[in-house]
Amino acid sequence: MECQDANVSGQVVGGNWDDSAFRWEDEQFYNLNDLVIGWQGNLVAATAINDHGQILAIASHTKNSNPFAIGTPGQIYLLTPISDTETLPSPNTIPEPHTLWGLLTLSLLSFIQRKNTQ
Repeated sequence: MECQDANVSGQVVGGNWDDSAFRWEDEQFYNLNDLVIGWQGNLVAATAINDHGQILAIASHTKNSNPFAIGTPGQIYLLTPISDTETLPSPNTIPEPHTLWGLLTLSLLSFIQRKNTQ
């Protein structure tokens, strides 16, 4: 296992490229693949962690392969933790399409009015 980064809270992240990415906290290792809700891929390394606990992790599409090897597809993910009491944002926090259309229409009318008064 190879440690890559640590934050002010003492959380350490890393990976070993052959198995999985990890987070070490309170003298315990956590496999990041087990912590991500609904994750079906293979996170093989965590390269950075900030003071908010967000982790930059690298995934490999094939088990036991280095994502930096030539010809090996891989993706980089930003993992943002949620606490046990925190919930995912409600879909209602995203403006509905008719609200966006209304704002766009008002902006367009305001632009046309300014253009006509010049």
